Amino acid sequence: MGSRIKFFLLYYLYWLFIFFLAKILFLLYHIGLTANLTLSDIAGIFVHGFMLDLSASSYLVLLPL
Repeated sequence: MGSRIKFFLLYYLYWLFIFFLAKILFLLYHIGLTANLTLSDIAGIFVHGFMLDLSASSYLVLLPL
């Protein structure tokens, strides 16, 4: 039972990492536009996006659960 919980936790963290990496790659791809953003705007992208990432990761973990 413990190994199964550990698997789902790691699976959840995996998806959170993938979404975080996707945000970084997106900002790097659009570096010209990203350069015009303030540090608080960039932080806001990650903070507000994290809420959506938690939700999307939960849905993705729900499927194998």
